[in-house]
Amino acid sequence: MALTEEDKRNNVVSLAFGGDADRLDAFCREIHDVVPPGTIAILRGSAVTGERWSDHAPFDDDGPGTSDLDLTLVGDGPLLFFKATGFFVPGVHSRPLSDTDPDIAPDLVPLREKLMRIAGRPVNIQASRDIVIQFRGDLLGQPYLTLFEKPEGLSLSGDARRVIFRLLTYNIRRGGVGRAAPIARVIAACRPDVALLQEATRPEVVSEIRERTGMADGRSLPGTSLGFLSREPVEHVSWHRPRLSRHAFIEVVPAGSALRLFGVHLSAVHAAWTERRRQIELRALLRSVAKHQDGLHVLAGDFNTLAPGEPLEINRLPARLRPFVWLSGGRIKWRTVHLVIKAGYIDAFRALHPDDRGFTLPAADPHVRLDYVFVPEQCRDRVKAVEVVRSADAAVASDHLPVMADLEMGTITR
Repeated sequence: MALTEEDKRNNVVSLAFGGDADRLDAFCREIHDVVPPGTIAILRGSAVTGERWSDHAPFDDDGPGTSDLDLTLVGDGPLLFFKATGFFVPGVHSRPLSDTDPDIAPDLVPLREKLMRIAGRPVNIQASRDIVIQFRGDLLGQPYLTLFEKPEGLSLSGDARRVIFRLLTYNIRRGGVGRAAPIARVIAACRPDVALLQEATRPEVVSEIRERTGMADGRSLPGTSLGFLSREPVEHVSWHRPRLSRHAFIEVVPAGSALRLFGVHLSAVHAAWTERRRQIELRALLRSVAKHQDGLHVLAGDFNTLAPGEPLEINRLPARLRPFVWLSGGRIKWRTVHLVIKAGYIDAFRALHPDDRGFTLPAADPHVRLDYVFVPEQCRDRVKAVEVVRSADAAVASDHLPVMADLEMGTITR
């Protein structure tokens, strides 16, 4: 007789967790906190059925705590935890992370150690696309217990009259060289429809991140800071370099949406003369988007400046920035954000979180906000959420923290 879900859960609690359901709940919470949205966590093996599939030996036949737990993380996101060498079928089904193969998914090792402490026994972790689990469960008769399904991020799919579009802006620092894997994990966990990238100066790295995240489109130009990734092919993308500007601005129009995105990376270094240059660059950008003022468009990226009223604590800045601030006598007038607000935009993060400084740099000792999302004042009710992504992965992938915004499209038209 086939096991019901209740039967399988009762077996797991009784056999693997000594009859303590709270331990199973703690086990699940640890997994839920680490895996990306859209992940289904399941348990397979003798803990579910009470006996090994291969020889029908009972669970813990060799003594208490000897049988391991087989955890599988199902979905596209969990596959990104595993190195290219860690797959039975590349991009489809991983090998198990275990004592005999500890290096195939280093970022899952801390989770595995926590799970083993809770369960008091070995835990193996695999990642699979759902087709593999369906094949095992439905065709081979290997039952599994679904522990939980973590909801997906909001996406540009659903009711065309009320659509949530998720935008991510992320300075990946120094081209992202050597950090494509952790950057991809951060982006995949956020599940954006479009990610606007700064310091994306290496097209080959952006291409690797696109492949790792499963994005349909994504480009950058050699030596140019701005790039993008998109879940769906975009309708239009172009780079503009206004006169007197050091930086180009990227313009992205997602296919099938009433939305235009402008990615920004203004001049760096915190000094009076660079603040003047930022104003020149920003005025040029605002002139270039003036024709789109009648609909929802977004200015997002690294503005390299503070919002009015935000203090600059020189001694907490990265050492590379301090000399320029000292040379200016610390008397910098932070007018860049004023220019955007005066042009009819709102600081979307501050509008939703008036008491949160929204730290985005540096991750090791955050106290400065340089990364912003601006939308036209008349569209402020279309911004449903703006968050700074303060995950551990984000802190190690780049010394900027990405900013994620959910925008309601609805009836807005260009």
